[in-house]
Amino acid sequence: IIAMARAALPLVAAGAAAASLTYLGAVLLPALVPSPDARVGATIGAISLARVPLFALSPLIAIEVPCIAFAYETGNVADALRAAAVLAGVAIAGSVLVVFVALAAGEGALSAVFGSLFAIPTGSLDAIAIAAASWLVATASASVSIGLQQGRLAVLAWSTGLAVAAGAATVFGPDPFARTDAAVALGSITAAAVAAATAALALRRAVPRIAARASP
Repeated sequence: IIAMARAALPLVAAGAAAASLTYLGAVLLPALVPSPDARVGATIGAISLARVPLFALSPLIAIEVPCIAFAYETGNVADALRAAAVLAGVAIAGSVLVVFVALAAGEGALSAVFGSLFAIPTGSLDAIAIAAASWLVATASASVSIGLQQGRLAVLAWSTGLAVAAGAATVFGPDPFARTDAAVALGSITAAAVAAATAALALRRAVPRIAARASP
């Protein structure tokens, strides 16, 4: 039981940090704007819509995690690299598509869903689009680390992003929208960058170990 708890703890911690970062804007902005403001509702709605691609692609990402873990245990380097490449492809293609759709049709989609009275500041839309793309990259990259039994690297990535977001929220001037935009965008970019870098390093170090497991 203790061994299972130790194995599960990094996954729980990473999930908690990831959820905190992806929901940060929806919690932070109302706290900074206590008076009723339609832009707050529109921004929260945009954040909710931005999470849809992550939810949609999460099953595809999750499928590859056990593939990497199985390849790691059985000494199959080719399968491990293939699964990692699939995750990289999902992250890149998904993030590019998210940014393109958000910038090209984001305002129209918000108006269609929430009504024409809900207008979102342009800077907020840009920040949310960048954050949504970063969430995909961070999730896919962290999944590589988890598959390689390096769940602590996923915790490191999401926690670092959350810390940067918290710092950005305190230093970017008095405008609550600018502070929220900075926190959401910078925190998410940081999480993605750390997750991608640590996953690449973990995979590079794991390849010799995987190959050694295949040796008689």
